[in-house]
Amino acid sequence: NQRFNSSKKKSMSLMNSIRSLSKPEAFKPLIVMIFFFFFQQVSGTFVIIFYAVDIVKITNVAIDPFVVTVFIGVTRLFFTFLSAWMSKALGRRPSALISGIGMTISFLALSLNVFIQPEEVTARVLADNTTQLNITETLTNFTSEQSFSSASPIVPIVLLLSYVLFGTLGFLTLPWSMIGEVYPDRVRGIASGITTSVAYVINFLTIKLYPTMKDVLGASGLFSFYGGMSLLGSIFVLIFLPETEGKTLKEIGEKYARKSKKLGQEEEETKLQNDRLPTIVKTQRQNSK
Repeated sequence: NQRFNSSKKKSMSLMNSIRSLSKPEAFKPLIVMIFFFFFQQVSGTFVIIFYAVDIVKITNVAIDPFVVTVFIGVTRLFFTFLSAWMSKALGRRPSALISGIGMTISFLALSLNVFIQPEEVTARVLADNTTQLNITETLTNFTSEQSFSSASPIVPIVLLLSYVLFGTLGFLTLPWSMIGEVYPDRVRGIASGITTSVAYVINFLTIKLYPTMKDVLGASGLFSFYGGMSLLGSIFVLIFLPETEGKTLKEIGEKYARKSKKLGQEEEETKLQNDRLPTIVKTQRQNSK
């Protein structure tokens, strides 16, 4: 009996939580957080972690890619601590907005840098012609040197580190910390579970699609895509992301409930006006007669 009663209570608690998700103060922040995680993933924040060496290689830098990935890791470590202070000092929305704009500029600039780099000449060597072999090797080496000298290896490294820097300040860290700040107590468990599950599904898809996207879009197109998603994410933050710093869960919930109540009142007033309109027209016609 005790086991049955305990199981029944848990079932009732789960059903109550699911029903509570239909309320504005619960489902609205759920939608906002799911989209925030969506833009976190499709802007490349985790792709650059899993494919750091490959991404460094396709930027055509003249430095060992493994050394650059060490710089990326150190940058992320340092600015993770800084992001905690920044979100506290400036607030969640300003930090996320600065992060998104910085990521956008960094990746679009990196896309342009990769696009304008001259391509290296591919040598087709004929084994039976020694003279042609020497000429082809000379031209290939000359073109390769021109390629590295005309595009500074420092620029793509700086832009990559800049992207990591700005991403760590907001888009990489804030969605996870805000999960515990926007949901009411009665739905926090189930809402956090849904949000995290969706985030990991999108994470899986973006990581698995990276090789295909690189082959289809090319390096420049790939960076442009991530830059464009960062821009859309910044716009989303500006319009929809709530400010949770210095506010209680009750205040955040009341904000969403208040918006829904106001919208409902406006719809009700519009309906009443539409209902009154035929009566007013009918009265005017009778008076004119």
